[in-house]
Amino acid sequence: MGPREKAIAAVEAGNKEEALKQIEALHMMFKPLHDRYCEWINYLFTFIAEHLGEDQVGVALKGTFDAVYGKLFAAGGKMPQRSPEEMIAGMAQGHLVHHSDIYVEEDDEKFVLYVKHCGSGSTVQKSYTDKGRTTKAYPWSGDKKGMCYYCAHEPCWMGGGFTDKEYMTYENQFDENGQPTGKCCTYVVKKNQG
Repeated sequence: MGPREKAIAAVEAGNKEEALKQIEALHMMFKPLHDRYCEWINYLFTFIAEHLGEDQVGVALKGTFDAVYGKLFAAGGKMPQRSPEEMIAGMAQGHLVHHSDIYVEEDDEKFVLYVKHCGSGSTVQKSYTDKGRTTKAYPWSGDKKGMCYYCAHEPCWMGGGFTDKEYMTYENQFDENGQPTGKCCTYVVKKNQG
């Protein structure tokens, strides 16, 4: 039995300490795999940039969106209509899966999700310091020079191909020397979608 099954068995047996131990074991088994996959993706995009040209990273990102993620959405590659509350909850859930450090603020007009530390992109940025970043601004990089190739999937996700800057703001959370910048990525969902 793996940690998942052991955790379930511990819950059924009423053994809280063992269940918590197995949940932590499951996390510790998954996190290195998660981090290596993120680094692997960034390496592949770096390879494309170095051998086929940086513009081809955008082609690969768009192709990935269409082939892998686009089929999850409604016809035309658009995200299904959801309420603002459902949208911000979905974005938060997506980052919680990556163990990101996030918080949400709400006012009368909008929700704003702040990503203080992205559990995927920041991890890549910290270890891929001098490589794996755009050399100039592109629409597929949120019009940011120096954007981590891995993180450029966000403009494709958020805009079905390109980012609406009023909707998402990308920031490097680690610089080219692997030092924290203290900046947050943000996602804005307006309550009045009209």
